Amino acid sequence: MGADVSATIPEVLRQATEAFTFEFRSATAGLTAIVVLIVLLTVREVARAHGGARAHERLQALDSATWPLLMAFGVIVIIRLAGLL
Repeated sequence: MGADVSATIPEVLRQATEAFTFEFRSATAGLTAIVVLIVLLTVREVARAHGGARAHERLQALDSATWPLLMAFGVIVIIRLAGLL
């Protein structure tokens, strides 16, 4: 009985991944990137407004995560706009 269940799990996963279209997956990835970017930018502004002795170090750490997400956001917007044309 255990072999039957373990054999069906990869089949179920394959069917689940094939059920989602490219548009759904790209929209989900884009939405996730945008939400994370908004959260990081908010945290960055709170850290900047709070100031403190280690504010500069915190801002540099947040910048290292923010810039790649900003670039990903730009790529997502360009791809979505290209898809509309």
